[in-house]
Amino acid sequence: RNAQNVIGDAQVRKYLDFAQPMAICQVGTLCHVADEYDPWAIMSELIEAVASGSYVVFAHLLEPGPDHELAELAAQVQEVYLNGPIGSGWFRPVARIMDMLPGLELAEPGLVPLAEWWPDGPRSEPLAPMQRLLVGAVARKP
Repeated sequence: RNAQNVIGDAQVRKYLDFAQPMAICQVGTLCHVADEYDPWAIMSELIEAVASGSYVVFAHLLEPGPDHELAELAAQVQEVYLNGPIGSGWFRPVARIMDMLPGLELAEPGLVPLAEWWPDGPRSEPLAPMQRLLVGAVARKP
């Protein structure tokens, strides 16, 4: 939860040159960081630390909104995460997820369900409900 513990670590800097473009993979991690620990600041610090031309691969649980057909499923799964062995897991709306990618240029197709990034072409069947609640993006730091 402290980006500076990674960015400023001597062992990390021994192997990673922050002056060169690199990739940050935050896939299904920040949805397990409570608002009180400011996952937006964590991402901002990481993005600021990497060089122009770096990429971010990102995935998060989507809060579809109170009137959405999957709202009840999202609430039920979040309850399981919060009260189960993991003890954390927050679904967030698109706008709050996008706030975790400040100043980045999203690659096509943007922030979409993870299955939309499938490299083998069009799907042969519809997405399962939970697949629609896992979104991700690939973005580049200009």
